[in-house]
Amino acid sequence: MSIRPMSAKTYRRLLNVSLRKEPATAWFKDVCYLNVYTGQVEKGHIYLAGERIAYVGDQEPLVDGQTMIIELDEEQVLVPGYIEPHAHPFQCAGSICGYGGPGLTVKRGRIAMKHAFRKKV
Repeated sequence: MSIRPMSAKTYRRLLNVSLRKEPATAWFKDVCYLNVYTGQVEKGHIYLAGERIAYVGDQEPLVDGQTMIIELDEEQVLVPGYIEPHAHPFQCAGSICGYGGPGLTVKRGRIAMKHAFRKKV
């Protein structure tokens, strides 16, 4: 595994978003997610600074008109380790795949790419 380098500017933005001093780029609002350390499914807010996770917890982020708010269905679970940046059309068949989703989610024991409702503040 390699760690992508981070500039000082990116690091400062990541910290400022996590401390609610700058608005988040994206907010997964009140979602179920897999805690990869405990193996338990938890519920909370996840917000991003650019393409990096800035915060996971109970506090809502600072948002502005550019913040993408993503709300998942109740039966969906965000699983960070399974997020896949692309898929080919032949890999998605029938009811397990939607289009335009933020990543892979787990639904009823199977991995599915699902379209999430998105709105601007």
